[in-house]
Amino acid sequence: MSQQANFYLVESDIQHTSNYLREEGFVFLSPNQSESYAEVVDSLNSINAVLPLTKKWVILKEDLSSLRNGRNVHRLEYLPSHLFISDTGKNALGRGRFYLEDIPQTHDIENAEVFQDAVVRFFRWFKRQYPVKKDAIFYGMHTSQAVIKRVQANEFFISLNNSEKDLEKIVDLSKLL
Repeated sequence: MSQQANFYLVESDIQHTSNYLREEGFVFLSPNQSESYAEVVDSLNSINAVLPLTKKWVILKEDLSSLRNGRNVHRLEYLPSHLFISDTGKNALGRGRFYLEDIPQTHDIENAEVFQDAVVRFFRWFKRQYPVKKDAIFYGMHTSQAVIKRVQANEFFISLNNSEKDLEKIVDLSKLL
């Protein structure tokens, strides 16, 4: 069963999420471009600096050796909510995502049931921590109070397409709040 949560979160929110995942027995991986090697990092924030706009992996710590031995393991994909900085002062926060892809039953996956239970708990926790904001600014995304306050203060705007090219098109959406 695939699941996903799209969001707008800032660094402190991601650190809070990293702490939860670590307590639940997950580790964070920053794969290289070819995905043939993945480096273990301390938190989701630290992998943002390595390759800020590429997907990252979150796996159970107990599955790390299986992954390194070339076995299939379940993994949660993480795409950060990136802050685009512009010379014009129109900074924008891009959309992030946690995504769990269906793995066909034909694959031999270790720890599948343990992983599924942990991910269900994570998505339940995530949805309570960062409720969906249904309005014209956040477009039904999970959003923290910190993001809402910073948008209201015009510290940044919301980018719909996660592209620096969109910075010229961004309008002041905080007036809609």
